[in-house]
Amino acid sequence: MAESFELVSIDNHFGDLISRLSHTTNPDIFLAAALASKATRDGHACLSLSVWAGREVRAADGGSYQCPGLPDWLAELAACPSVGDGIVATPLVLEDDRLYLHRYWEYESDVARFIDERSREPNAEVAMPTLAENVARLFPDPVAGCDWQRLAALAVVLRRFVVITGGPGTGKTTTVAKIIALLVEQSGEDAKLRIALAAPTGKAVMRLQAVMAVLRKKLSCAEAVKERIPAKVFTLHRLLGPRRDSPFFIHDENNRLPYDLVVVDEASMVDLPLMAKLVRALRADTRLVLLGDRNQLASVQPGSVLGDICHRQVLPEFSEEFLELAAPLTEVSDLIPAGGRGDSLVELQVSHRFGMESGIGLLGRAINLGDTDAALELFRDMRCSDIVWREIGSERELQRKLAERFAAFPPAWFGVEEPEQAVRTLGRAQMLCAVRHGGFGVNGVNLYIEKILAEKWPVTPGVSAYQGRPVMIVENNYDVKLFNGDTGLVLADPDTGKALSAFFPDGDGGVRKIPLAMLPAHETAYAMTVHKCQGSEFDEVVVILPDRRSPVLTRELLYTALTRARQTVEVWSSAEVFADTVQAVVGRHGGLGEKLSPGLTGR
Repeated sequence: MAESFELVSIDNHFGDLISRLSHTTNPDIFLAAALASKATRDGHACLSLSVWAGREVRAADGGSYQCPGLPDWLAELAACPSVGDGIVATPLVLEDDRLYLHRYWEYESDVARFIDERSREPNAEVAMPTLAENVARLFPDPVAGCDWQRLAALAVVLRRFVVITGGPGTGKTTTVAKIIALLVEQSGEDAKLRIALAAPTGKAVMRLQAVMAVLRKKLSCAEAVKERIPAKVFTLHRLLGPRRDSPFFIHDENNRLPYDLVVVDEASMVDLPLMAKLVRALRADTRLVLLGDRNQLASVQPGSVLGDICHRQVLPEFSEEFLELAAPLTEVSDLIPAGGRGDSLVELQVSHRFGMESGIGLLGRAINLGDTDAALELFRDMRCSDIVWREIGSERELQRKLAERFAAFPPAWFGVEEPEQAVRTLGRAQMLCAVRHGGFGVNGVNLYIEKILAEKWPVTPGVSAYQGRPVMIVENNYDVKLFNGDTGLVLADPDTGKALSAFFPDGDGGVRKIPLAMLPAHETAYAMTVHKCQGSEFDEVVVILPDRRSPVLTRELLYTALTRARQTVEVWSSAEVFADTVQAVVGRHGGLGEKLSPGLTGR
């Protein structure tokens, strides 16, 4: 049976363009080019020819295509003048069984080259006794066994490229704050270590900025050192300097960023093009530290950079030399030396938020292992009071459950007149949907919640302005400093009486007022998609899965959703859909992992 898929207009136009440039009417060339265009729209860095070879596919317009066998297809593409090996500029690049749009091949190659070169660099000259003393002061009370945070500190001191990964509550941000203090101390009083903190979204920026402000006060170091730790955090776009109406940035390979250290939080959300543009803009002596959870969702844009770097195999794979240097800092006798350059990857493995008996922690581990039976059994375990299962098999059941929930428990900010107090409640609870459309999607759930609330509150479903409406920004606007994913409330303005304004957190515990006329594109946010919630945390989370299978339902999406919770998680789903979701793994096609030298990705 033929598999249906959709080639949209831009895919067909690109296929026609490549055919014209190649002076050919060969349908296999058209199909390869059109599918390569589709692949990037679907989040892949390239088209995997081996995945498509030999398949019969049917387009949305009713047209039918038969993909050739892999050997024949590779031969046809190798002979096509519009396809090259990347050395000579051609619209398409063929590498093994992967077909790239040229710019995505360049992005991937640049990122791989950067990581490979930075991880090859010899260990820096370090006075280990002094370093050990400083590490012991900044990282007091080491955990039993291996102290992964101390290993991460050593890796950053020794290397110019380091990934610090770990699940929620493992202390990634705390670790990097201490590492920055350590590097400032190592640089000496006279040196001016220039540091930039960045994150991919405005929401992640606000969170990192707030956390760093708290951590800076707690660091066990001199006030002069604390003052040199930056208080400001940039979005990556802001850091690189956007050019209006252009995909290019002010800072690039011809105008490098001036920093000695760049730290990027929530790195799983950074797509391949943006990562390539970042590494191109770094000086040869700049340290780059990526923080993120390798098990979370990748960016909606092409590529899965953090996942490709870390891969899915168990870390770590440290060199013998690294372990010898680490021995004075922490217990490493249980770690077996490995070849390669895994010294640039450290996975923090002790969760300070979810203990060994935490239902959320246990559920997250079961999902990452793909153990459906164990995950479902945890919901029945009375000891796991922080996770709750709600069997929802139809749209009618979902609506009944929403009616019960919101009729009895309206949003926490309803009835609160003070904007600052009302906005502060936004982080308490959040509904997360896997899809956007339909009765189980964000749009349908938000509209139904409004209808329920309208029975007792002055809520007008579908209207953009009413008292208590939660809103989420869906596009960046640098003029009003609101960014994609920022959330706020429409409330009566205490300065003008009844007039409504939008209020957003200001990052310092207060609120910013934005006139409704100046509000960028936004949507109602009683519920939001899992993708939009990345970089956020809530006390309570309700995860709503649809009543049928969907390509977006994956293990990574479910893990990302439930680990947004600090205290409790409810999963609303059928057991069948939940099981299918746990078994489905995101399959992003690309060659970054293969381009990286063995040892770096744990392979």
